[in-house]
Amino acid sequence: MTRDEEKAAGWPTTDLLTEHMRAKLERDMHKGHWLSDDVADLVIGLVHEVAELANAIADGDAKAVSQEAADVANFAMFIADKMGGLR
Repeated sequence: MTRDEEKAAGWPTTDLLTEHMRAKLERDMHKGHWLSDDVADLVIGLVHEVAELANAIADGDAKAVSQEAADVANFAMFIADKMGGLR
């Protein structure tokens, strides 16, 4: 699918990643809100999640890749929100 086709279809890939992100957030509600975390800790978490994504890619595990991509996206969102970029 091209970018134009993806856009015309309503960005289904973005919707799927967002679903994975939300599921992860729901599962981890017990961890508290990211705004209470130090930004340095969030960056460390992002680096950790990128390493897990790289491992999933190396393993050729498509399901794990999508799950780890959601973790990376969530940590990027946490950092953007913590730094005021989403408010």
